[in-house]
Amino acid sequence: MALAVKMSASLNNNHFIWGRRLIDGVGILLVVFLVGVLGFKYFGTPEDSWVESWFMASITLTTVGFGEVTHLETSAAQIFTGLYAISGMGVLLFVVTTGTAFIVEGEAKQFFWQRRIKKMMEKIIDHDIICGMGRQGRVIADEYFKTKRPFVMVEADPDKIDELREAYPNTPVIDGDASDNDILDAAGIHKAHGLIACLTDDRDNLLLVVTAKQINPNIRIVCKVLNVQHLSKLNRAGADSVVSPTLIGGLRMASEMIRPTVVTFLDKMLRDKDRTLRVEEVPIPKGTQAQGKTLEQLDVNRNAGMVVVAIKLPNSEQFHYAPTLDTKIEDGMTLVVVGDVNNLPKAAALVA
Repeated sequence: MALAVKMSASLNNNHFIWGRRLIDGVGILLVVFLVGVLGFKYFGTPEDSWVESWFMASITLTTVGFGEVTHLETSAAQIFTGLYAISGMGVLLFVVTTGTAFIVEGEAKQFFWQRRIKKMMEKIIDHDIICGMGRQGRVIADEYFKTKRPFVMVEADPDKIDELREAYPNTPVIDGDASDNDILDAAGIHKAHGLIACLTDDRDNLLLVVTAKQINPNIRIVCKVLNVQHLSKLNRAGADSVVSPTLIGGLRMASEMIRPTVVTFLDKMLRDKDRTLRVEEVPIPKGTQAQGKTLEQLDVNRNAGMVVVAIKLPNSEQFHYAPTLDTKIEDGMTLVVVGDVNNLPKAAALVA
């Protein structure tokens, strides 16, 4: 892991080094060309025009050699021409070789991709960070992508980076070790809503949880655990929720046997190609205009196209299932609704 991180950091540095070299080289070349124009104008005769000086600078720098169009009869003018040709060719060769390497070695693509990520990270806020883009990480990313939620991916395996960029072209992918402070900073942890730790080892996830909580104590962390004996450690380290794929897989298999119709219903809902149907939550903010209204008055079903199936009570972990229409809205409640995620803003607007 450490070697991969060093390699990734080295590659990223190379992108910027090559890009900076090319930009600096082009800048120096422009300065040399300008010096040539001014020099040929100065050492020429008064009747020589600026256009002729520009032409002389161009053919000398590129060694085209169409012939002199300005009068360079003095020794000083000839010395200047020789020095200008030698220095200009050196700079031109540097720019050409650097530009060729920049393109051939793929550095140009990487350089511009890094700049694009930087611009995307400047705009994104209140996002979630997915750390570890293995099989489970990809499933999580697919769900975020389908439900149009902002997210950032962190992956240390360079072989997966290009694949992730193709699959999620408008989503930032940070290349590096997720438990590294600089990498988490690059992923925008200070302005993130949450972090999902799904690395391949419980010890790596534990280190990631501790590091993330140190940087942003308010961030919500959902963590994967492979060994259920480590569950309490991850909770004590700061994980808000710890998920065991083994336990969930076992419950799924039992449900397939006991309640196959319900499982099929949920699968159909999650995989519907025409609509993105989900079980979602609508928090009731303080001072809402909906306070004191009943569910019948709010009419989430008609006004937002979503069905309220449960209510989480304020300052409690208890739920009120299948609430009646005369249930009143209170500050701190959370409505649990079922419907198309595209209608979620409408439901939120009802209680805004």
